[in-house]
Amino acid sequence: MKSESTVDLKVFEGLRVPWAERKKIVNAQFPTTVDLDWERVFRADPHILGQLINDILKVDSAVPGRPGKRPALDIKLAEERLRKIVGDDYTALPFVDAVYALMGDHSVLWLAQKTGMNKSYVYRMMSGQSNVALENIEIVAKTFRKDPSYFVEYRLAYIIGVLTRKLESMPDATVGFYGRLRNI
Repeated sequence: MKSESTVDLKVFEGLRVPWAERKKIVNAQFPTTVDLDWERVFRADPHILGQLINDILKVDSAVPGRPGKRPALDIKLAEERLRKIVGDDYTALPFVDAVYALMGDHSVLWLAQKTGMNKSYVYRMMSGQSNVALENIEIVAKTFRKDPSYFVEYRLAYIIGVLTRKLESMPDATVGFYGRLRNI
């Protein structure tokens, strides 16, 4: 007989259960996890954080339907995933240079096929002859499993957009900012 505090792991066997669904199941079985103070847990046992990060990084390496220990991680891939988790996955390279670095040995035609964008546009974009729309940065980022904020142009557009909206709501403040920036 199973105790009520035991999670029925058969629910997850051989299935790719979305995290939101897993969370509901675990929270139903263990109500104390709903408002768990993770900071307190990590302070009490710092090794738990390392184990969690290791499991999160390995999750994509698992072969669906094959139970057992997950294979060891590729170090470069693990570092990349960890940077994503901690919000440190970005480049300071211009968009074109960053995309070429991500492409490795692949061609511009390959990029056009992977992104679904018009190959003529991709050639112009990668040669610097065409401005890159934010929507296209998002498409390229998705192709390489990156957040669009990986690219400096996307971060700048976001920051400028936020500042513009804020300053438009406070037109008097623009006078002071303009005066200070003009003298830089």
